[in-house]
Amino acid sequence: MLVAFTTYMVSLDDAVIARLERGGSRYEILVDPDLVDAWKENPSSVDLDELLAVSEVWTDSRNGERPTSDALESVFGSNDIQQCVEIILKQGS
Repeated sequence: MLVAFTTYMVSLDDAVIARLERGGSRYEILVDPDLVDAWKENPSSVDLDELLAVSEVWTDSRNGERPTSDALESVFGSNDIQQCVEIILKQGS
């Protein structure tokens, strides 16, 4: 049986790094730059899952390093990826 599905995430080749530095640590997400611009103009127009290349927060995306759940909770007040992504997009670069 053939199962088809659609993914809306941006490819890793087209993604750029959005980052936020807090408490001496860096937090990064891989995003589609065009969709980030659209999201900043109108957040309800873009699903966060669509603008992410990977549904993950990194401390160093190039080396595949991830923060601990406790670090996310401490910095973002949550370890929920969606909440962390929103904060990085709103307050980061």
